[in-house]
Amino acid sequence: MSPTPTRTAFTSNLAHYATFHSTGANPDFPDCVICTRPYGPKRKRLHLLDCEHDFCTPCFKTWINSEQHAANLCPMCRKVLFVPDHVPDDDNEEHSVSIGPSWALMNSYWYLTRDADSDTERLEPLSWEEQVKRVREVAADIWDTGRWVWFFVRLWDLGEVKDLLKEARRRRRSYAGSQYRRELRHRRGLERLRGDEYYVIESQW
Repeated sequence: MSPTPTRTAFTSNLAHYATFHSTGANPDFPDCVICTRPYGPKRKRLHLLDCEHDFCTPCFKTWINSEQHAANLCPMCRKVLFVPDHVPDDDNEEHSVSIGPSWALMNSYWYLTRDADSDTERLEPLSWEEQVKRVREVAADIWDTGRWVWFFVRLWDLGEVKDLLKEARRRRRSYAGSQYRRELRHRRGLERLRGDEYYVIESQW
């Protein structure tokens, strides 16, 4: 197995680690998962040979050239693509490199913006409202196209769905318990009212 390249080696020889195409590999996935724009001659699909995930070339180059701590990871599966040219001190948490596996939906929470002064592109976080809107759009698209099966399996493999289901069951039990207690209090209240009415009627006779 070849050693993991450095950042300089990876970025300067990207054609060795990826292939470039003008169209999507699958008709069901014609868009970049980061910017959600369709692939084309100006936004070629970059296919990583190591983990076989696809992104448009501008988004991927912006990603790996950014200063965020996850820039050396695949935006989709979090596989390590390269190591820093200069490995930082392990005690310096500010510059530590995160390589833990995680579902990278966070790439849907970023967008490309162009700096008018320097004419350069950079990734900026979406606002909370835009994040909610993006999640709803993606969820609707996944459900309508039947891709929810692939999406669910992918999340299950990464353990995210297991955690979500566990939390959902906990909340459901908590809600069911509180709902049962409310209904029980309501029922007992009605019984007391009926008992008082019965006592009033009996006393009148």
